[in-house]
Amino acid sequence: MDQVITFTLSDLWNVVLAICAMIAALSGAVTVIIKIIQKFRSPGKRLSAEVEEIKKQMDQKTDGLNNRLDKVEKRLDEGSEQFKKDDQRATDLEEELRDTTKMIVKSLQALMAHEIDGNNTEELKQAKKDIDNYLLEKV
Repeated sequence: MDQVITFTLSDLWNVVLAICAMIAALSGAVTVIIKIIQKFRSPGKRLSAEVEEIKKQMDQKTDGLNNRLDKVEKRLDEGSEQFKKDDQRATDLEEELRDTTKMIVKSLQALMAHEIDGNNTEELKQAKKDIDNYLLEKV
């Protein structure tokens, strides 16, 4: 180990230049690698942006559909209530029609019995009284 290593100024300069060349080459390589990575990532970013845009559009459409669905449900509820009211009115009218039909049948029976034997004046009077009461109650 007695050997002495000597460097000249040009040798030192060559080492510095070599180190600078290595740094430049490494930075160029890193730049190329970063660009390659960005190229591979850019479709993913673009697709992510497109997916987000589609999600926004779907949310807007979903909100619109939910609003329409709420309106339809409200109209169905209103229609159901109206149907119940109409059903009750029909039931009431049916009862009234039955009562009227009974009154008419009783009156016709009294008239027929009177026509047959001529003695049913009391039944006729009662039928007239029932008809009068019925009509007065309805008005």
